[in-house]
Amino acid sequence: KGELISSSSECDPAEIEACFSRALDVARMQDAKMWELRSAVSLARLWRAQGLRAQACELLMPLLGCLSNSHGTLDLQDAQAVLESCGGSKSST
Repeated sequence: KGELISSSSECDPAEIEACFSRALDVARMQDAKMWELRSAVSLARLWRAQGLRAQACELLMPLLGCLSNSHGTLDLQDAQAVLESCGGSKSST
């Protein structure tokens, strides 16, 4: 839902953030790590666009560390790219 709202020309950043945060909470409650990663990447992108790069890095680094043995998936590559664009890095090697 957050991705859909963010593609609208009249999007409300607070509403988008709330959607991504809810998705992140649900994924965590269900222990669905890849859904958690997708939600976190979306939220991190939003924060990066708002100038909150450190916050975005803090969100993604632990997830990338915990999912490091799942390297090579598009979701992980996407997360790594967002992390690097925020000034962080988590090498999978």
